[in-house]
Amino acid sequence: MSTIELDLTAWPVVVVTPPAGLVTDAELDSFMADYRRRVTGRRELYSVVIDLRVSSGLTPTQRKRLSREMEEGEQRGYANCGGALIFSSTLMRGMLTAILWLKKPKHEMRICSTREEAVTWAREQVAIHARGPGMIAIIRWSTTRAAHTPAYIA
Repeated sequence: MSTIELDLTAWPVVVVTPPAGLVTDAELDSFMADYRRRVTGRRELYSVVIDLRVSSGLTPTQRKRLSREMEEGEQRGYANCGGALIFSSTLMRGMLTAILWLKKPKHEMRICSTREEAVTWAREQVAIHARGPGMIAIIRWSTTRAAHTPAYIA
């Protein structure tokens, strides 16, 4: 069992909590296999919350492997509706928000300070996607405002 916590109790929101210490390659492999089996294997819409408040991070090699896994998942048609990242640090939240302004990810992302904020936002992303592609094209939620403000009309 991986030391990376995979919590599905708020389904369709998946909460991932990496440990405070370093993650071994074997633990990362175990987590990725568990994620494929328990999350993407469902073939249902979902959003991901990653709680990084205590995480020590991954090595560059591990980040590359995880990135490759995510790209392969997108090619297989995984139904990820968006992701929220939780950081305690105001500085980290600000830096990542700025990065997301400059480099738009393939799916919606939100930087949050609390788990409640992140889970609420993630649940809303699933609801938006469940309404169909037309609704997704019309409404995009801003990553910079706590209130849900339409960022643009497509």
